[in-house]
Amino acid sequence: MDEQLKLLIELQNIDNNILSIKKQIDSIPQKLAKEEKNYTLAQQAYETALKDFQLLEKKKREKERNIEELESKMVKMKNKVSEIKTNKEYQAYLKEIDILNKEIGKAEDELLAVMEAIDESKKELQSKKNKIQEEEKRIEDVKTKLSSEKSRYEEELKSLLIKRREIATKIEKELYEQYLNLFKNYNGQAVVEVKNEICYGCNLHIPPQQYVLIKNNKDISFCPQCRRFLYYRKVEESA
Repeated sequence: MDEQLKLLIELQNIDNNILSIKKQIDSIPQKLAKEEKNYTLAQQAYETALKDFQLLEKKKREKERNIEELESKMVKMKNKVSEIKTNKEYQAYLKEIDILNKEIGKAEDELLAVMEAIDESKKELQSKKNKIQEEEKRIEDVKTKLSSEKSRYEEELKSLLIKRREIATKIEKELYEQYLNLFKNYNGQAVVEVKNEICYGCNLHIPPQQYVLIKNNKDISFCPQCRRFLYYRKVEESA
């Protein structure tokens, strides 16, 4: 195989790995954001549960005030019993007392229902709080894992960049400049394989005569359409 072609293929493989690693590094914030989504949902669920609990507490205070007012009214009415003069007035008085007792009973039942709802709400609130704590711990574990992952990728990238510089210095200047232009113009793919008379860069059908020459890998060859560097991978090399 032509030595310069061999270096170009190796450079392309290294650049492929570099692009892949950079992509992995760039995806880390997205991975973290995805993991933090559940934490955000847990916080929102807790805040909703807290608002529900606070509304129930407010409702409880209102019911208690209502009962106090009704009981105060009952005391005042009982104090007026001495002012009753006639049987008719007394019957009306008893009716009012009965109505007031029913109102107090109804208000007490409502207060009891609210207090039971508060107990359930407290349990729900604690459950949501526990969920937040679980998510906080999980997120810390994820951050540790992703930080370690990023450090590992950065070390690999550093090693590849050193190796890349070594190879780049061995490639002829004109070929290297061509490589860089193709790399920029074709999404990081400057050197591509030819297989079954097809350029794997642009899918152009390579003329049979040129294909025979490319299969020898003895010279630098270019695709007639996309101008990428072409090479042929032999069966044993693929294996």
